[in-house]
Amino acid sequence: MGDVVNLNKHRKARGRLANEQRAGENRLKFGRSKADKAVTMLEAERIKRGLDQTKLSADAPEAHEPEPAKPSK
Repeated sequence: MGDVVNLNKHRKARGRLANEQRAGENRLKFGRSKADKAVTMLEAERIKRGLDQTKLSADAPEAHEPEPAKPSK
């Protein structure tokens, strides 16, 4: 005769194993270290500074706008 198996314990153990596998997949998919987050933040700031430096000022005339015609006498 075989061993007696508690089906409730077997079902719960199987569920825990599935949950642990899913958690491992999520850690790989969504988990980022503090250093990774810092690098991303610094990179975004660098890009923003570069864009701000090339921005045209509000008082400078636009290059594509023609000057108004002067009336002739």
